[in-house]
Amino acid sequence: MTAAVAVIGTGTAAGWGRHRLGRLVAEQTPERAWFHVHPPHHDLWGAREPVVCDAQLLDCFAAGLRAELPVVVSAAPPKPDGPTQRSYAGLAALSRPSGRILVGVHPADAARVPFAAAGCGLLSRAVPGLPTGAREVHGEVAVEALPGWMVGTDASGEPVTVNLPPGATVLVCGAGAAEVVSTVAVTGRTVGSVAGADVA
Repeated sequence: MTAAVAVIGTGTAAGWGRHRLGRLVAEQTPERAWFHVHPPHHDLWGAREPVVCDAQLLDCFAAGLRAELPVVVSAAPPKPDGPTQRSYAGLAALSRPSGRILVGVHPADAARVPFAAAGCGLLSRAVPGLPTGAREVHGEVAVEALPGWMVGTDASGEPVTVNLPPGATVLVCGAGAAEVVSTVAVTGRTVGSVAGADVA
C-alpha cells in the first residue's frame, strides 16, 4: 500500500511539475505573438537537414526583426485527432520531427517575423498561442523541416514521401480525398491558400 501511494504521489508530483513549468514559460513571456519556424524543403524527393538555431542565428533573426532576441520555445508536434490522423502519424513516425520550435516576439514586431525568418533561411507561420507543455530552450537547438507527406511504399517496402517545397500545392482527388486531407494537420501544414503560410 505504501509503495502504491509513493508511486501515485511521484506521478502526481511529476505531472504538476510539467504543468507548472508550462505556466512559468507563459508567465515569463507575457504578450507574445508566437510563430512556428522551420526550414523549407528544397525539392520533392530530398528531405531537408535540420538548421541549427544558435546565438548567431538568433542575432541574425533579431537584426531582421529590428528588435530584441525572440523567446525560443520547444513544443510537441501537433496531436493526431481521430483514427485517420493517428494512422498517418504512426506510419510517418520515422520522418516526423520530435518537436516544433516556436519563437515569441512582441505583437508590435509580428508583421516583420516572416521577413526576419526568411533572412535566416526559415519559414514562419503564426500559431494561435503557446501550446501546453512548451518549454523555453537555451543554447543550440535543431530546427527541423516539416515532415514529408507519405504517398506509399517502394518495391522494398520503404515509405515514399513527398517533401513539399515552399509554395507547393497538392491537389487531392478521388473517393478517399477527404480522409487524406484530414492528415494535413498532423504534418503542421494548413489547408487552402493562406497568405504567408505553407500550402498543402
